[in-house]
Amino acid sequence: MQTPFSFGVKMVEDWQTLAQLPGIKVLRLLRYGDCPYPNQDYKLEAQRWMSLHMPVWTQVHADYYELNNECSIPTEWFAKFTLEAMKIFDASMPWGRLIIGSWFPGQPDISYLWPAWVDTLTYAAQHDHIVGMHAYGIVPTVGVSQSGYWLAGRPQWVCDYARDNGYLFPDIFITEAGYGDGGTPADLQAIAQDFVDYDQLVQTQPCVKGYFWWTISAQDGSRWSNHNIDPKLTWVAQHLSP
Repeated sequence: MQTPFSFGVKMVEDWQTLAQLPGIKVLRLLRYGDCPYPNQDYKLEAQRWMSLHMPVWTQVHADYYELNNECSIPTEWFAKFTLEAMKIFDASMPWGRLIIGSWFPGQPDISYLWPAWVDTLTYAAQHDHIVGMHAYGIVPTVGVSQSGYWLAGRPQWVCDYARDNGYLFPDIFITEAGYGDGGTPADLQAIAQDFVDYDQLVQTQPCVKGYFWWTISAQDGSRWSNHNIDPKLTWVAQHLSP
């Protein structure tokens, strides 16, 4: 299945605000907790984890469902858990597609994925699931578009390694992309410019089929609200790539 390029927003409260960005496809990421427990048997934990998520997921006919979020888990266990979770998902929700991994910025490394993830990534690619990664500038004053090869460029680098070495590798979504560390107060125009620049950059990476910008319409009073660029949405819409 061909995955069209698209972008969405993560941690959004006012979905109507997104109407200011013509053509946006909102991809809903639904989850209950961030990370499974690797001290359990991976099959039992996959069954428990999916029993928590799927009753919520089945209430919304979304395009994608995020399995986890920024988890530091031993690679062998995580790979087996993820494969089992995908099989449970496919048996119960064949219309949907999972986003797996959703690793921290700067992760995963080649040595983390291979050989432990070969079977998991092969299954994901064969069943049209998606690998998730995160990309930020990390330093509070550095935009993700300026973060260089090891951060903004990592998804394409990992994908190229896989495909150059004969491995199947799923399409990639950047399930969080944002300015700096995503929460330290920053100039909203700088964040808006980074949004536009990253949009242009990521479309030069063939393996990356979409991204979720951090953040629009986040008004919960947390530090993440510091990067709410609602006042700049008109400017962003005028400058995004067609």
